[in-house]
Amino acid sequence: MRRAFVLLLPLLLIAGNALAADPAVRLYKAFGTKEDLVFGLTPADFAEMSGDAQPRQPGDVPPRPAAATDADLDLIGDRLVGAGHLKVWLYAPRRGQDGPELAPVRRILLLGAQIHHIEPYATADRVVPPGR
Repeated sequence: MRRAFVLLLPLLLIAGNALAADPAVRLYKAFGTKEDLVFGLTPADFAEMSGDAQPRQPGDVPPRPAAATDADLDLIGDRLVGAGHLKVWLYAPRRGQDGPELAPVRRILLLGAQIHHIEPYATADRVVPPGR
């Protein structure tokens, strides 16, 4: 019993930190022909993809997204197949004041022809939303 707890402890810590992270952005990992990368999408990105984009007013706070869903993956896949590309935030690890974190590097264009598959990405590190 104790051994099972010791083996499960790292998974519990990762899950707890992932839930405590700021979910103002959802992270995904794209597996491509030449490289794999971690990218993020904000609520505004999802609204734009689904056609629900509303003009934002100064001071508006975007809704906090929950964990990635199958509908999100379908939306991403439909956009990559339909338009052939998707504008996303490229994320990379860096050392923050409170330890390791994943932060946006820049906006990139993800090309559908170069992606094999995409899956939700979970991390124990703090996730920095774009613009912070």
